[in-house]
Amino acid sequence: DGTFVSTSNPARVGETIRLYADGLGTTVPALSTDALPPPGNDALVQGSIIVGYSNTSGGGSGTRAISARALPGQIGVFEVVFQLPSDSATGNNVNVSMGVTPPGSGTMYVSNTTKMPVQ
Repeated sequence: DGTFVSTSNPARVGETIRLYADGLGTTVPALSTDALPPPGNDALVQGSIIVGYSNTSGGGSGTRAISARALPGQIGVFEVVFQLPSDSATGNNVNVSMGVTPPGSGTMYVSNTTKMPVQ
């Protein structure tokens, strides 16, 4: 519904979530350093993006991002959209991270872990 996730408004299993990040690599169309995305066009991140999360069995898992784009009107900020899977752990401290595999690479670059409340 567009509201921020917090302990008083946790994410819900099955919900579509937006994460904001930087450093996700190349886009199409290409963006120059310190440049805004072109008005009216999405600058889509290239490569594969996986969102990792703690699952109900106490382990970790991952889900492919639905989309990833440079955030309109912002320099260097990306919006990553994914659906919180049904096997996600619940509680106030569910681990979440992202992995990016650039085009033509076999190496995934993984972010630090953050916490997200999930109901």
